[in-house]
Amino acid sequence: MSRVDTDWRLELRGVTKVFQRDQLQVHALGPLDLRVADGEFVSIIGPSGCGKSTLLDMIAGLEQPTSGEIWLDGAPAPYRLGRVAYMHQRDLLLPWRTVLENAILPLEVKRIPRRQAI
Repeated sequence: MSRVDTDWRLELRGVTKVFQRDQLQVHALGPLDLRVADGEFVSIIGPSGCGKSTLLDMIAGLEQPTSGEIWLDGAPAPYRLGRVAYMHQRDLLLPWRTVLENAILPLEVKRIPRRQAI
């Protein structure tokens, strides 16, 4: 079954990431094609240094791909910062907050009332 572009919540088209420092080039990722449908659950699994965090940073807009495109909701999304979020597996929570308080933090930052956020 073929899908139209708008059926994909997230789509990566030929995404690569190359880091450059002086004369050294590190090919960190790609080329990568990926499609994620609305409601789909996806896990990124691999050994340390294989590009998992780089991939998530690009999807979230913290890094830009060296080449390729990232699409959100069926349209190119060159500016993704604030539209996509993720949390690393390791403990990066605020230790003085409960799990629930940490989970609603992004909503509080957007000034959504606490009662509504919970």
